[in-house]
Amino acid sequence: MRSGDLSGQAEDWGRSAAGRIAGCLLLALACALCIASMRSAMRSEVSWPDMRIDVNTATAAELEVLPGIGPSRAGAIIEWRDRRGRFRRIDDLDDVHGIGPRTIARISPWVRVSHEP
Repeated sequence: MRSGDLSGQAEDWGRSAAGRIAGCLLLALACALCIASMRSAMRSEVSWPDMRIDVNTATAAELEVLPGIGPSRAGAIIEWRDRRGRFRRIDDLDDVHGIGPRTIARISPWVRVSHEP
C-alpha cells in the first residue's frame, strides 16, 4: 500500500469500529438479561408473610394498633362481627358504628379480610 492511499486503512478501521460497537452492545444486552433473570429469581424465592391484620380474627388489642382505632372502635368492630358474622370485604367496615370512609382509607393498607371460616 502506498503512503498516499489511505482508503484501505479507513475501511479497515470502519469495520473494526462497527464490530467493537456491536460487541459492546451485545455484551450490554447479555448483562441486562442476566440482571433481569437474577431479579426475577430473587423475587420468586422470597415470600414475605402477610403482616396485615385480619379484621375477621383480630382481637381488640390487635385492632387498636391500627391508626384511628381505639378501644371504642375496636369494640364496635368485634361487636359487629359477633352479631353479623364475617366481613366479606374491607369496605364492609363502613357498616360499623363510628367507622366511615376516611377511617377505612387510613386503615386499609394495614388490614385484610380472610375468606375462610
